[in-house]
Amino acid sequence: MLAAALVTAGCTNQSATLVCPDVGVINGLHSDVVYQGSSDDANNAVYAAEITSVASDCDYDDGIMEVALEIAIAVRPGPQAAGLGEPASIDYFVAVENNLGGLIGSDQFQAAARLDDQGSTVVLIERLTQQIAEADPFAASRHRILVGFNADPATGTSRWRAAQP
Repeated sequence: MLAAALVTAGCTNQSATLVCPDVGVINGLHSDVVYQGSSDDANNAVYAAEITSVASDCDYDDGIMEVALEIAIAVRPGPQAAGLGEPASIDYFVAVENNLGGLIGSDQFQAAARLDDQGSTVVLIERLTQQIAEADPFAASRHRILVGFNADPATGTSRWRAAQP
């Protein structure tokens, strides 16, 4: 199972007959810190990012539930952001689980944040669409869409290292 706990966000679809799948951020993969070098010391942080909200809307037609997502990511530059020289690459994923917790699919995405050396937080709004192929709209609505930062397979955490200068 991809996640036992998630923070849910409401679907904004106003249709009385269509229920959108739950969407949420996986606990523990909602934030990310990228460091330069081999130390987790705060002075080596390039940026800290946090998924602050996920909103959705959906539509069902001819066996396909299309879920429009809007993901807000706040990115705060760290002490090493000034030496970055290019936009910071923010890697995240969107996964779809069936009602039993089985993974149906997962897509990787990358956002770019232009950071300044003044320490200003940048808020990115990512808009994307996920499709769920399901003959029954009720069955499609019982799926879950999960968002998170990419986890390091070796440690299970979302901490990645920036390339050495």
